[in-house]
Amino acid sequence: MADSFRDMVETAMDEGVDIDSIRLSADAIEDLSAFGITVSASEFRDCSFIQCAFERVNFAFVRFSHCDFQSIPFNRCSFHNCEFENCRLTGADMVDNTLRHTNFTDSMMEYTNLSGSKMTDVAFTNCRLTHGYLNNIAFKNTCFVNCDLTGAEIVSTRLNGIDFTTDTLTGLLVSADALKGAVVTPLQALELSRLLGIIIKDA
Repeated sequence: MADSFRDMVETAMDEGVDIDSIRLSADAIEDLSAFGITVSASEFRDCSFIQCAFERVNFAFVRFSHCDFQSIPFNRCSFHNCEFENCRLTGADMVDNTLRHTNFTDSMMEYTNLSGSKMTDVAFTNCRLTHGYLNNIAFKNTCFVNCDLTGAEIVSTRLNGIDFTTDTLTGLLVSADALKGAVVTPLQALELSRLLGIIIKDA
């Protein structure tokens, strides 16, 4: 009988080995705590992670498709060359993560907390980031395309050069200094002007 993902994680933590080149499909993984391991060159499809926790886990060249990570903590994890496609990350705690060459596509990320993370060459495409937390993030070559950021909180994060013209920014909570250099449409600028205390009326 093949080892379960739980068995693989326990072996990796006990023996200091990597989890490499696995394919997991339609699995429900419950009450799993993973610490200090590496998962590489692997694919997870239609998997649900229930009451799990990941700390200092390094994911490299890993693809997650149609997976459920609702309210899962990823504490100081790293994602290198990873893909999240059609995943549910609602309420996931991804504080102080490092993300490089990683894509989030068609994913539900309401209330996801990405604060304190470092993102390089990261793309969010068709993602719902409503009421998410993107505070104190270091962005480099990061883009948001057709994303819903309604009610998201962005504080102490520099947005210089980030193009939001295809995104929804209604009710965004963002500091005025963070907006310097951000690229927005005229209508978005009108919405964001309220943050500056500007009152606009017809002549």
